[in-house]
Amino acid sequence: MCGQVSKAVVLQKSIDYLQYLSQQKKKQEADLATLKKEVVALQIMRANYDQLVKAHQRAPHIPEDIVSDEAKFQVSMNNFAELSGCVFSWIEEQCKPVDLQEMMGTILRQVQNFEDEDQHPDPAYQNIRLNHP
Repeated sequence: MCGQVSKAVVLQKSIDYLQYLSQQKKKQEADLATLKKEVVALQIMRANYDQLVKAHQRAPHIPEDIVSDEAKFQVSMNNFAELSGCVFSWIEEQCKPVDLQEMMGTILRQVQNFEDEDQHPDPAYQNIRLNHP
């Protein structure tokens, strides 16, 4: 009887291990599918940046392809490639480091001036400022 119990235990452990391996395989297949999608997305992004570089190399001084404010809201979302191409073009044109730095400097100066003048609209804020120098 001891031999039969032992065979049943071995068989059950083998079944459990096969189920574990099956689950691992499914998880790895899902991970692989996710990674493949990421690779495709990265390839699309690279292609968009390659196009931007080529466009700037052809006409570095002439901003011919500036998108109007009206057109920015008419972006097609038919596919990731088209959407990302529009987004990357806009980011590269509108979010230049110098412009962002100037904008942040202006905002910080406005905040500092506002605080220096103690003109905060919330009376609770002024009470905090008066109690904590």
